[in-house]
Amino acid sequence: MAEIVTMRQTGSPLGQQGQQTREIFLDRLEHELGRTPWHAVRVIDVARDAGWSPASFYQYFRNLEAAFDALCARIQGQGRELPTHIGLIRALLDYERGEL
Repeated sequence: MAEIVTMRQTGSPLGQQGQQTREIFLDRLEHELGRTPWHAVRVIDVARDAGWSPASFYQYFRNLEAAFDALCARIQGQGRELPTHIGLIRALLDYERGEL
């Protein structure tokens, strides 16, 4: 599971605005997963929905899977259980990674 990230992919620290931007991307990913199957989710859709470019997305996350890991960590860090559809995606990715 991903830990809370305080650095950009470039290694520079996230300021308050950077943390807010990262949270917006996670919000939009969670929203996208509520209406789109995992295999059809695209960075460009998440980024545009957030009002940012895909290049901006990659400043905060290595890839869509890393953003998903961060989303799961955030949900669990808030003391919430993973929604069923997100839990199923989590299990699929863990299986694909050989972590099950």
